[in-house]
Amino acid sequence: MSTIAAALFMTAAMPSHAADAPDSLDWRSKGAVTPVKDMQHCPDHGEASRTDALEGAWAIQGNPLTTFQPRPVEDPDARWECDLIVEEISPTPFPRERIEGWNSVGAGERALRDAVAEHGPTVAYVDGSGYEYQLYSEGLFAGHCGTANNVAVTVVGYGTTAQGQKYWIVKSTWGESWGEGGYMRIIRGENKCGIEEGYETTYPTLKSSR
Repeated sequence: MSTIAAALFMTAAMPSHAADAPDSLDWRSKGAVTPVKDMQHCPDHGEASRTDALEGAWAIQGNPLTTFQPRPVEDPDARWECDLIVEEISPTPFPRERIEGWNSVGAGERALRDAVAEHGPTVAYVDGSGYEYQLYSEGLFAGHCGTANNVAVTVVGYGTTAQGQKYWIVKSTWGESWGEGGYMRIIRGENKCGIEEGYETTYPTLKSSR
């Protein structure tokens, strides 16, 4: 592991206790987040977000930050278009033999915060079907949404505004033209849009390269 990666890991490897997690964290600034993918026209069923989490784990382990190709969907009606989309994202699939497993995260703000702080970018699901969510452009999202958990995202950090409002930093797979360059800051601690439900919230662990 390189000196930079070792320093990154030391910052990242927080014990699984909310009191020990940093008050704010942004994995983008630590070199563990790749550019936003645009999968709006491809029903990838969360594969792009899982790939985002794998890319983060890969970088945190000490490997070069790399954009990998999301796994193609199995839907035959969308397969041709999706194959073109994922090939444009990257010609390189993630080395699946390096995946040790996927770990479930429980419900609640504390569980999600600990996962992001200790393990890196973490997959979560939100209700992204609402008009206000889909038209989000900037700022702290406090609009109307349900808790249907129908859109996969990657939580890459969290923070608190100067006014004391806590938020998550969420990476979409809807391209850089959506939101804040492909990201959303969404209220933390209120299960906004179901992000803290724990529904299929997971982070990957990788086998050692040695």
